[in-house]
Amino acid sequence: GFGVVCSWTTSMLSGMFKKASLGAVGGSGGSRSRGADLRDLVPNFVQGSDQSFRKLRANIEKEDDVFYAEQLTRVAKLGEGGFGVVYKCKLEAKGRVLEDYVVASGNMVAVKQLKSRAQILQEHLSQGLPPSDAPSLHERVAAQHTDAMHEFAHEVLMLKKLKHPNVIGYIGCAVFTVGGSEELALVLEFSEHGSLKEMITAPSKMARAFTVSEGLRWACDIASGMAFLHRCIPPIIHRDLKPANIMLCGPSRIAKVADFGLASLEISKLKDEARSLSIKAARSASSTNLEAMAGGGGGGSGGAKGVPPTGGVGSLRYMAPENFRGEAYTHTVDQYSFAVIMYELLMRERAYEGMFLSAESIAEGAASARALRPPVPAAWPEEVTRLLAACWHADPGRRPPFKEVATAIGAMLDGSDEA
Repeated sequence: GFGVVCSWTTSMLSGMFKKASLGAVGGSGGSRSRGADLRDLVPNFVQGSDQSFRKLRANIEKEDDVFYAEQLTRVAKLGEGGFGVVYKCKLEAKGRVLEDYVVASGNMVAVKQLKSRAQILQEHLSQGLPPSDAPSLHERVAAQHTDAMHEFAHEVLMLKKLKHPNVIGYIGCAVFTVGGSEELALVLEFSEHGSLKEMITAPSKMARAFTVSEGLRWACDIASGMAFLHRCIPPIIHRDLKPANIMLCGPSRIAKVADFGLASLEISKLKDEARSLSIKAARSASSTNLEAMAGGGGGGSGGAKGVPPTGGVGSLRYMAPENFRGEAYTHTVDQYSFAVIMYELLMRERAYEGMFLSAESIAEGAASARALRPPVPAAWPEEVTRLLAACWHADPGRRPPFKEVATAIGAMLDGSDEA
C-alpha cells in the first residue's frame, strides 16, 4: 500500500542525503555538452511539412543510411498505433559499419513502420461504418496519412542530427513496398528492456524490479538527454515526454529519450497557434465541473470533452498546464512532464494512483487555479520536494533548466554512493 511504499522510498532517499546536500535549484552547473546545430532545418519547419518531406525524399535518394525490406527480418511486434507499427527486427547490413550498440545487441533494431493509406482505410471500414460515410472517410484517411508522413519526416530529419548517450540512437531509414506503394520506416536503437512505462505500471510492486537509486539514475539520464535537446540551436521541445517514450537500453538499462514525432523546434512553435485556439474553444464549450472533482469525486469521465485524447500537443497525464489551456508555451513544458515522471520513479507507481481521476480530470485540475499536483510524502527529503516543486511550478518561467536538474539529481546519486 501507499504507506509501505512511502516508508521504503523515504528510507532509501534519506540515506542518500547523509553525506550530500543540494543547494537551491537554480544554481550553476550541469551538463556542459552542446546541443546539435539544427539551423538548416528551420526553413523546413517554418515553411511547412511538405518542405520537410521533400528534403527527406532527397536524402533517401542520395544517402547510405537507407535499408530495404530484405535486410530486415521481423522477430516480433513491439507495439501498434493508429498510423504505425513498431517491430523488433534483425538487421543484415554486410559491408556497413554499424554502431557498437547495434552489434552488441546481435544486430537487433526497432523498426517504426508507417501504415499505408490502404491499411488505415481498411481498419476503419472493418469497424462497420455505413456506406454513406465512405467518401468522407476516404478524405479523412488521406489527410491523416499525409499528416503522419510529414510527422515522420520531421522526426527523421531531427534524429539524424541527434547524437547523445541519453537520446535513442538513429540507425537509418527503411523502404518497404506495401500494396504497390512505397512506405517509409525508421530504424532505431532497440531497447531490450522496453520502456519506463512497463516498469512503473507493472501489475504488482514485486514486478517493478528497480530501486530508488536506479529510479534516480534514470531521472538523471532523462534530464541529461533533455538538457542536450534544449541546448540545440534552436532548442528542441519534445512536447510528449512520458514513461512510454523513455526507453531502457543496453545491459545497464540506460534511459534514453525517444519518440520525436511531436517534437518541435522552438522557433516553429507558432505554427500551433491555430490548434491552440481550437483547444480554447473546445474547453470553453466543456461542461466539466471542477468543484465536484475538488470534493473528492472525479472518478467519472470528467475532463474537457471537446479536447482530443492528446490534448494540446502531448499526453494529458503529463501535460503542462499552459499547454493544456492552449496558451503560448516554451521548452519548459518538458520540465513539467519530467517532474511527473520523476515522481512516478520514486513512488514506483503512476501519479495520482488510487485517486480515481481520469486523465482529463488530472490535466484540468493541474491547469486550474487549484494547481493539482501528485501528493508528495511529507517525509521525503527537502531537496527532492524542492526539485519537484520547481520543475512542475505553475509559472513556466520558474522551472529550472535541465542542466541544473541533472546536476541536482547527480548530487543525490553521489550521496547514495558515499552513504
